[in-house]
Amino acid sequence: GLLAAPPLRVVYDARIYALSNAAVARPNLMEFHFRISSPLSENDGIIIEGDRYTRLTEVACWPSTAPGALALPEDVQCQTFTTDEGWPAIMLTATATEVAAGYYGLRFEKAANPTVVMDEAGTWTIGTYSAVHRYPLLEVIDQIATAPGERVRLEMRNAELMNPDEWSADAMGRDDRPSMTNQLTFSFTLRERPLLPATIQELVIAIRGPAGFSFVENCSSVLFPLASWNNFSQANTGNYTKWPCSAEDRPSQPWCNVTVSSWPERLKPITCLGLGDSVRITVPNSAALTEEPAGCGQVDNPNSPPCTYLGFEKEVTYGFQISVTNPIDYKTTSRWALDVGPEASFPFASFQIRTFDVDATQLFAVSSVR
Repeated sequence: GLLAAPPLRVVYDARIYALSNAAVARPNLMEFHFRISSPLSENDGIIIEGDRYTRLTEVACWPSTAPGALALPEDVQCQTFTTDEGWPAIMLTATATEVAAGYYGLRFEKAANPTVVMDEAGTWTIGTYSAVHRYPLLEVIDQIATAPGERVRLEMRNAELMNPDEWSADAMGRDDRPSMTNQLTFSFTLRERPLLPATIQELVIAIRGPAGFSFVENCSSVLFPLASWNNFSQANTGNYTKWPCSAEDRPSQPWCNVTVSSWPERLKPITCLGLGDSVRITVPNSAALTEEPAGCGQVDNPNSPPCTYLGFEKEVTYGFQISVTNPIDYKTTSRWALDVGPEASFPFASFQIRTFDVDATQLFAVSSVR
């Protein structure tokens, strides 16, 4: 008969997650997810290394465990260092307790992004080795996996999740109870116009939220830019305000931190893809649109009018509303982050899931009347 092939000794299913992709972002949340095929004994270990486009990234031991992953034994030793080439590296060394084969998610909650914008996205390698204390003279246990990261971007001027007062929340469709469908409103302000080559047809907007939030996969029908041309109150079930914090409404909304301008009409969203607690939205790249007015910008025609810029303007605040399902854990108070083309936000505050805390709530009779 045939003998079963031995399992491949490789690291696999590797991926890197960073909450914020903005240069200088600190503290930032970074996670390294991977599966190892072979158990690790004393002095064996896991080594994670970056490359030139991750240089100046900082992580600090000890990592916590990402949801759904195996926890490292408590006696594992952790150290971070810089390689001879100047790339960041993490070494996790097994001691008396064996590190089992399986899926691991290492969460570093006080990481720091590089202080400069990078031209390309970096990559990380993850491998397991014996006698890791002999680094860099290593003997491979599981072959390395390479996982791409995100490019470090220019820090955008501002991004936030709008948190209306109790009198305005209902009109905005807010429902902050656990497991409920909620209407969240985000705003952003760019430092520069997002000038991309005309060969790139779409500009990507990305949202990354706290664990436990869940966006529907096809979220186009629940995404609404805040704009004078978009009366999305008619598209929702409920009397939701169509444009909170506009120049007209802000005087009556003292909770607004910013004044939201109308979303450019030519930049209506093309796609919206929800992936758990993250969303990827695409809008047209303004440089790829038909120029306005017709015949504008002709160098050889002195009577040709200048072309109108159709994209997001710098130092102007825009906003959008999107539906999401709240986590069931009412103690969730973590952070969000936002990318808009070549710029990225620092992590910004979420909101408290609202419910009674059974252990802390007491009800008292205030009247004997029945």
